[in-house]
Amino acid sequence: MAKIKKKKGRIPGASQAPPGDAGQILSVAVQYHQAGRFAPAAEMYRALLESFPDSPQLCNLNGLALHALGQVDTALSFLRKAARLSPTTAKFHYDLGVILQLESRFEQAIDAYRKAVALQPDHGDAWENLGIACLELASFADATEAFDRALKLKPDCANVLTNSAMLQRWLGRHDEAMRLYQAALEKEPTHLLARNKRAGLLLAGGDFEGGWREYAWRLASAGQPEQDKVHYVPKPMWDGQPLNGRKLLVYSEQGIGDEVMFASFMPRLKGLGGECHFLCDPRMVSVYRRSFPGLQVTATGPGEWGTAAEECRCDVRVPIGNLAQHFCRSPQEITGQPYLKPDPERVHLWAERLGQIGGRLKVGISWRGGAQASARRARSVTLDAFAPLLELDDVTFVNLQYGDCRKDIARLPKRLKKRFVCFSDIDPLRDLESFCALMANLDLVITIDNSTVHFAGALGVP
Repeated sequence: MAKIKKKKGRIPGASQAPPGDAGQILSVAVQYHQAGRFAPAAEMYRALLESFPDSPQLCNLNGLALHALGQVDTALSFLRKAARLSPTTAKFHYDLGVILQLESRFEQAIDAYRKAVALQPDHGDAWENLGIACLELASFADATEAFDRALKLKPDCANVLTNSAMLQRWLGRHDEAMRLYQAALEKEPTHLLARNKRAGLLLAGGDFEGGWREYAWRLASAGQPEQDKVHYVPKPMWDGQPLNGRKLLVYSEQGIGDEVMFASFMPRLKGLGGECHFLCDPRMVSVYRRSFPGLQVTATGPGEWGTAAEECRCDVRVPIGNLAQHFCRSPQEITGQPYLKPDPERVHLWAERLGQIGGRLKVGISWRGGAQASARRARSVTLDAFAPLLELDDVTFVNLQYGDCRKDIARLPKRLKKRFVCFSDIDPLRDLESFCALMANLDLVITIDNSTVHFAGALGVP
């Protein structure tokens, strides 16, 4: 996801304070606001608005504070009122655009940003955010124009360079994207989004060593040492060398799909001359213990890794995503072999259930993915897109989609619903043992980029 530019520093609007005691109250409220104490700030803004209900500055400030408190609709009503009361103030349209964009209301955000840049053509942040919003909606021509304007106004801004690079990659101009990522990192070497996106571009181009090296930057945080982050484990990082009797702690610091993907390297830890402990998602403990005999597997979650490291008395540690830089330094090192072993009894039960259903082929499908709204739009398709496939004869399609998808299925024509099998007694978000056993019985899986594709690969299902 692109990085939205938000103004920092002094809260604008305080300079247009109401007179007398009200001005002093506003000054205190703004101090609370700047200190992150949004509740008392909002309460003071509310009190002032009783006396000055048509103050655009107060409406704007109150809207920003209320949004920080999670009161989205009320916040937007105040921000819109500020822009309506003072339609020639670019800042009010810009702030409205930022909040709309944070709430994934991109069409409305674009409208607000366009008003801001019309009033203030040199508003570089507004041009940048306009480009990001257009990119979210795949409006590539508009995004190109906006980023070009932002770059002219802020040619040394690493954030603008990074967002422009992301656009170029979407357009398939990988060389230009790489040039822009490099320019961003020359301006700001610790720009994490540029590092992360550059890693993906390097990996896509086959430069695994460079890509994984950049990928390791995900563990950093601008201005924040690793030990302040939730996934920190107070042990030395493993350097990939033989353990020589030491204990290695491997811990998952990502989502379930990435955990399963990087678990493909766990078998390679054998023969290192030491003991390996794996801290993983609780839903996968039994699967991993069956799949990786000899490995100590423990269920744990964010914030518990440091304690678990002390309990197992490990000597060195490695986040699971870092295994790739030691075991996958070229495409040739990808074995393509399945590595997860489903429960044999569950596999047998699902074989019997699927055998009672017609169709020569059993094909699993999944069509949605992404935890964030922007990721869901980029990754997902509608179930209707599968309609031509659902028309195929002698094929039964099995629902592998996690989450509530009843509305999607309800929109299918009746004749297609008969080809689409849903098992209500399995929850792909919770019962991953049954999910693996079901998938192991399928002939084919068709899915977008979500955890389903990683499970299919791990189980050896085409």
